[in-house]
Amino acid sequence: MERYLLTLVRQYKKKAGKGQQLRWKEMTEEFELNMKVKCTKADCLKNKYGKLKQHYSAWKLLKNGETGLGWDREKGTIAATPEWWKEKLEVMCRFLTNFFTNLALP
Repeated sequence: MERYLLTLVRQYKKKAGKGQQLRWKEMTEEFELNMKVKCTKADCLKNKYGKLKQHYSAWKLLKNGETGLGWDREKGTIAATPEWWKEKLEVMCRFLTNFFTNLALP
């Protein structure tokens, strides 16, 4: 579902042009039609997209801001010691622990 949302946002940004506002109402209608789900709130896609951007920024900071980290291809996660995770999660306490430890990316 998140992957389709990101694809949809990319398509609408390309159509709208640089610096133009996204048409969330149109995107919501298309999302509901293609994903066969109903958004319960008017801004549900916009809010979801905002959260995805926050999580991606935090993930990039974790992944690219440090040296000596590995990548676990099987799990799709950053390979780090439990001590490293504890330190980072204390600094970034607003994000859920299982988001970082169970994140699976392509």
